[in-house]
Amino acid sequence: MKLLIIPGLSSPYCEQQQRVYFPLLTEAKKRLPEIETKLVLLPGQNDERGIAEGEFFIPDACERIRSVLDSGENYCLLARSSGCTVVAELLATWKDAPVKKVVFWGPPPFWLYHDMFASGEGPFYEKARKTGVQITKKILTNCTPWESNITKFSQRLLLATGAKDIFCPPAYIDYIVKTQAARIPSIEHAEVQDCPHGPTSDMPCWADYCQCVLGWLSEKIDVHTLID
Repeated sequence: MKLLIIPGLSSPYCEQQQRVYFPLLTEAKKRLPEIETKLVLLPGQNDERGIAEGEFFIPDACERIRSVLDSGENYCLLARSSGCTVVAELLATWKDAPVKKVVFWGPPPFWLYHDMFASGEGPFYEKARKTGVQITKKILTNCTPWESNITKFSQRLLLATGAKDIFCPPAYIDYIVKTQAARIPSIEHAEVQDCPHGPTSDMPCWADYCQCVLGWLSEKIDVHTLID
């Protein structure tokens, strides 16, 4: 079994995200020593030299992940934020993907994603570029809402978010689970208290965040159920 960590829009090598992904890799190796863990850099994201290849485009990002997956192995995928849209597209269009379990952390509602980037310019583009990713309006091309795509794959899925996530609030995850539960019997969800959209290793919620996203993969977590 192998674990791939799929980043959100920002480059894992930008200053803030380095306090997310590299401690998360360390935690994964500590908590899941029997599983090989790898961080996948997506097209358009700066590498450790500050150099990006191409731009962030969902089909290209799917191909990048596909190229890493070995058909002779079994995988778990841990996707964060915009990376959830990429993974949902990948699994919805690749029925024989060698993936057993998937965690989505903080997937933004697709309408919000659309509103952020539909204009082709503005503060969200500026913010994205400052966090080490090359994007244009093409980011919304060939992009199906993750909320729809999760009904098209059969892997076990955990939708998780933080209680203080302003982009993907727990109420939205609750709504998705309630409306899609009949269509996705393998869906579960969890909420981490006092946790924002992008928890970093210096926050008090970090241990709970790691337990949520990594513990579920190793079957060591009692997932909260919000359905009445």
